[in-house]
Amino acid sequence: RPLAAELADPLAQRLAAALIEDLALGESASREERIAAIFKRVLQREPTAAEKIRVTRFLNVEESRDVDPWPLLAQSLCMLNAFLYVD
Repeated sequence: RPLAAELADPLAQRLAAALIEDLALGESASREERIAAIFKRVLQREPTAAEKIRVTRFLNVEESRDVDPWPLLAQSLCMLNAFLYVD
């Protein structure tokens, strides 16, 4: 299946939402804390400076569309080769 189909899959969307819910960061967590927690959970590492910039841009775009960006971020990270394949 094409990547777009994978991202649109309802199961993938539910799993990403559950991942965010499982982190239980609460409303008091800063954006940077949330980004770091998602990267640690999905990729087992801190985001690089460049990744933080790209993710912040992504979050801004999605929030301007009035969409909850956090499950979308988790879902996107789960589609990365770094998540799918272990060296």
